Amino acid sequence: VSVTRNVAAGDLSQPSLPERGSQEVAQLSTAINQMVENLRAQMQQIGKTVNQLSSASSEILAVAQQTEANATDEASAVEETRRTMEGMLEAANEIAVGAEGVVTTAEQSLHASEEVAQRIMQLNSQALKITDISESIQGIADKSDILALNASLEGTKAGQAGRGFVLVGTEMRRLAETTKDAARQIKQLASEIRELSQSAVLASEQGQKMATETTETAKRITLITNQQRTATE
Repeated sequence: VSVTRNVAAGDLSQPSLPERGSQEVAQLSTAINQMVENLRAQMQQIGKTVNQLSSASSEILAVAQQTEANATDEASAVEETRRTMEGMLEAANEIAVGAEGVVTTAEQSLHASEEVAQRIMQLNSQALKITDISESIQGIADKSDILALNASLEGTKAGQAGRGFVLVGTEMRRLAETTKDAARQIKQLASEIRELSQSAVLASEQGQKMATETTETAKRITLITNQQRTATE
């Protein structure tokens, strides 16, 4: 009875019951002994299963911890990527704004160069007119010089009565020489203006070319930057 109580309490280390006595007692002892052996085998199997579950739980815990660490690393990487993309987007916005400013400035520069070129062409045209006028003035001065010379000659022939004509003729010749000298200076100045205007025209054309290239380049930069900004977003 004490053995069966101990077995019922979970103690499977009890010795086997003697299989003696009456047939019923012997059969009962045999059945109890067989039950205890079966319980022992089951407990051993349960122990093995518990050990296996413990090992599997440890592996699952390790995998879970590794997964958690990987998820933390991935979250950090995603956050770093997000910050990097935000920085790229901000830089793209700044580049786009700067490129648009370059386009505006280049277009203004191109417009200004065209205005300058037009004004220079007008100046060159005026210089040509000045040259024509100075040549006309020089022709008038030459004729005035000849008339003054003739007046002086006629006055000399007239003697005392033509003395006034001589003085007037001399003064007219001096004035004609001064006029011709001024005409030559004006003509030289006009020639220099034309040369300078031609150089300015070449420089203006070069400036227009550079402004056009700058405008086209800035427009391409703006287009590419906008595409990059859209892709980054």
